[in-house]
Amino acid sequence: QDKVDRTVQILTDAQNALTEKSEPVRDIFVDVNDGDWFEPYVQYVYDRGIMTGIDSTHFAPAADLNRGQFATILYRMEGSPEVEYKEVFPDVAEEAFYADAVIWASAADVRVITGYTMGENAGKFGPEDKLTREQMAAMLYRYAKYKGYITGESGTEKLETFPDKDNVSEYAVQAVGWAVSEVLITGDNGMINPSGTALRVQCAAIIERFMERYDR
Repeated sequence: QDKVDRTVQILTDAQNALTEKSEPVRDIFVDVNDGDWFEPYVQYVYDRGIMTGIDSTHFAPAADLNRGQFATILYRMEGSPEVEYKEVFPDVAEEAFYADAVIWASAADVRVITGYTMGENAGKFGPEDKLTREQMAAMLYRYAKYKGYITGESGTEKLETFPDKDNVSEYAVQAVGWAVSEVLITGDNGMINPSGTALRVQCAAIIERFMERYDR
């Protein structure tokens, strides 16, 4: 009987956990409502623990995303593998919430992120810097290549339909072309807006499309 009771309790706990995890995000975040175009995207990334709120009740869909936060998102997508701290960038301290993510993402066999190579920030990662749309595409592109989802180079023909295509930095052309071709990025009022800041809600949408596209 004890064994039966224990089995019932395990099943009950599992059901309760599933029910709790499936609670509509609109009941958790006061700034995500029924009818919002982004509500299903926020629900998707929240249910999978990929993106959380900026606090217990706010998702902040229109808030800017920074480089450390996006590295953390990719790290969570990978299952948050264990890493040992080492100073890979002088501006990434051991106690920073994004430290493990940056260490993993910058490892020689991963190389999802790189630091700045020019200017006064050369050699730094800039975790608190606002993430640009082309930086987001580049990091996600590298992650897709790391996972083996992409072989060879991506086509950039789709970029020709955007009037600001020439504003995409050379390092990001392949990545942005891939993201547009895969309909991960659909444009910003008819523009690529590569140097524009990536918003949290845009990130949620792109991650959902990415994960659904590659059946993860």
